[in-house]
Amino acid sequence: MEEQLNSLLNQKDIDLKVYIRDDASTDRTIEILNKYSGNFKITFSKNNIGTSASLLELLKKIDDFDYVAFCDQDDVWFANHLSEGVQELRKVGDDRFALYFPLYNFLDSKSKITGKRKPISNVKYTNALVENPIIGCGIILNKKAADTIKKFDLSPNYFLDHQIYFIGALVGEIIQGSKYTVNYRIHHNNQVGIRSGAASILKPSLKYKNKLEQLRNQQKTLENLFLQMGDEIPKEIVTRVKAHFRSTSSSSAITRSKYFFRPLFKRQNGFDQFIFRLIFIKLFQRR
Repeated sequence: MEEQLNSLLNQKDIDLKVYIRDDASTDRTIEILNKYSGNFKITFSKNNIGTSASLLELLKKIDDFDYVAFCDQDDVWFANHLSEGVQELRKVGDDRFALYFPLYNFLDSKSKITGKRKPISNVKYTNALVENPIIGCGIILNKKAADTIKKFDLSPNYFLDHQIYFIGALVGEIIQGSKYTVNYRIHHNNQVGIRSGAASILKPSLKYKNKLEQLRNQQKTLENLFLQMGDEIPKEIVTRVKAHFRSTSSSSAITRSKYFFRPLFKRQNGFDQFIFRLIFIKLFQRR
């Protein structure tokens, strides 16, 4: 954790305010945070409400800012992470929803780089319908984006970064950085998050049935968000996305089979795309 906190303090060319919510930690977190209390605004909670809910609480409490960035656990930012992101966000302008994310190194528990996240080729709403290629610890939002997100009833029971990516892909602009500025630490309990979709779905040890329930929850969460956005989404997109949810959740096998040949969604990996088309035909039906 100290490596992460020091990386926040070492950001260059940025006037930084850091807000931390401790989620009822039982380890040395409070002891470490107290060492940094002069630099950060810290809220200590008696209840563990989870990562997504904690970030939402923090986001709702801040209003004096130009940009918002997320970080969690013990990931590490390079000194130029925020300045690179802000530079790209300024190109979009303040009146349009803009989300920036960098390229990531994967770090093990001993701070050794074990791999890199390659640039994503399809950063669009068609991808956001079924996949989240961004990692929350690298997200930077402009004020328009942060204020927009506050208006929606985001689910604390699903990945917050995917929900934000989905909103941005529908109503704003998603910017992928060209530099590696975040070391994302991989622990045993988050290994699944960096596998390809097909591997994470089909791997026997993950229990196939449970993974499918997660996918159903994903689609339900995204559909609820879509319905909240209303007139903010361009009409041509609204029509297509409505057709996606209607087709994939239809009780008619014929309707879902037709969708197999011309799906709206687009996974980054071709094999993943084929697997997801099969899944939507066979399993995504209303109960």
